Amino acid sequence: MADRSTLGMTFGTWRWRDGTRSSWRLSLLLPLLISHFALVDYIKGLTINFMISKQ
Repeated sequence: MADRSTLGMTFGTWRWRDGTRSSWRLSLLLPLLISHFALVDYIKGLTINFMISKQ
């Protein structure tokens, strides 16, 4: 039982350390992705509005 808990703790720490590294990258990429999609939606909305108002 002690062996298993030690193994679990080591694996947990390793996994947590690995997870924080990837989540740190993700937290950098996520705002970029969100702003990218927001910008695309905004431009799409502007073009649609422009087309409607032109008719």
